Amino acid sequence: MRIQKVRVQGFRLIEDAEIMPESGSTGIVGRNNSGKTSLTDVFERFAGDGGAKFRLEDFSAGTRSRFLEAKELREKGEAPEKVLATMPRITDHPDLRL
Repeated sequence: MRIQKVRVQGFRLIEDAEIMPESGSTGIVGRNNSGKTSLTDVFERFAGDGGAKFRLEDFSAGTRSRFLEAKELREKGEAPEKVLATMPRITDHPDLRL
């Protein structure tokens, strides 16, 4: 099995990134705080043996306002479905192709 394309959105420092690994080796290079470790961590979360376990810190800073919005909806007594629909998600993207 070879990963052809990966898209990561909203995970730590990665707002929206897409990579298409070459058939040989692919190296991830960048400055400090550019998302290299975040990219390897997201692979571990989805492909590792331990299963996907995320913490609040794993969501990018750009999604924090959605947590606050969901909290306000919950405090107002909105339906759980509406609260959950407001929450940000980290998911495998539909463009992920193996």
